[in-house]
Amino acid sequence: MKVLKMVPIGAALFALSLGLSSIAPSLSSARDEDRGTNYERKLIRVAEEDRDNDGDRASDSGYLGVQVQRLTAALRRAKGIPEATEGTLVSNVEDGSPADEAGIKRGDVILEVNREATPNPKDLVQAVSGLRPGRKTSVRIWRDGVTRTVTLTVGSRPAGSDMPPPPQMPNWGGPGDSRDMPDNGRMQILRRNRDDLERQVRDLQDQLTRLRNEDLVRLEREIRELRAQLQQQMDRKDRDR
Repeated sequence: MKVLKMVPIGAALFALSLGLSSIAPSLSSARDEDRGTNYERKLIRVAEEDRDNDGDRASDSGYLGVQVQRLTAALRRAKGIPEATEGTLVSNVEDGSPADEAGIKRGDVILEVNREATPNPKDLVQAVSGLRPGRKTSVRIWRDGVTRTVTLTVGSRPAGSDMPPPPQMPNWGGPGDSRDMPDNGRMQILRRNRDDLERQVRDLQDQLTRLRNEDLVRLEREIRELRAQLQQQMDRKDRDR
């Protein structure tokens, strides 16, 4: 039985507190896919800053309202996604977001945005970063073996959704030291990302439980078949005597 080695989400939250809003760390540090532990989990909030001179990032940044992750070989096997399907897996869709209103769902694979291929999260972020809020754009997705194209209106990044500048962690003196501590906005973002990570950890654990149960059922069936074959051979030998 192959066991997935999980990394505590505290490390992920620490990285988020350092301002890594585009890419959260992997939930598994193991890299050996031959051992079945290459569950690279990278959360992406698909809303790249459009750095204009007016300084109003919240209103000028394109926003879809999805979180995605890299489509690894392990995830392909677990979800039955063909190798030929090159895209980015949707791990969460925010309620009321442009993606939600367009019908994009968790588990979809985003293949293209505005006719630009998105084989990995980085390409997806780059594609969205070039879109203006209010513009209609096409998103090509794969779902349950069927490829379809939806049209959505690019939204504006909600105020407060940007990851604040990283705190000066080396200067923090520990509990009781209020210097460089995360503000309320940053704490809300950390809690939201923590909830997303915990939900995905639970999903992975559920998948592992189902895999274990399926393995046990298959093993019991094979044992019964072997016993039946052995009994048939013994009966045949008795008749030959």
